[in-house]
Amino acid sequence: MKWQKNHSCFDSRSLKVALDSSPLWGAARVEDTYNLLGHALRKALSVIAKAQELSLATVAVNAGAEIITGTSLKAALDLDWDDPTERKEALSTILESLNSVESWVEQKNDLSSEIKTQAKNSIQDARQIEAQDVEEALDASPKLTCMCC
Repeated sequence: MKWQKNHSCFDSRSLKVALDSSPLWGAARVEDTYNLLGHALRKALSVIAKAQELSLATVAVNAGAEIITGTSLKAALDLDWDDPTERKEALSTILESLNSVESWVEQKNDLSSEIKTQAKNSIQDARQIEAQDVEEALDASPKLTCMCC
């Protein structure tokens, strides 16, 4: 509560509620933009992998999205997540993978229309996340939209 007194955007009641509800897990847990984009990419490629009876890793490599093959996107990126420059690089890498997957899916001629639609829907989910959470920095690189007080 001492910290709260120095930050006027929180009153003691809202901070208590935030502290009481912070350890949410399961369906109600909050994911960050990096993981949401990664989940959407994984879902798009998983649909294709299953339909083609291939491993997710094989499909991801073919699509140019090797970063989603591990159990954790952030671990695969292997960055210092406390460093803003490295977080910026991570976002760029994920968005490059999204562009690559989107282009690869568009060029795939050996997918049924149902599978292609499912993959495109997941890609569209990622694009929606990008539209709401990512903006262009002054240097034209992507950056997360600040949701400050």
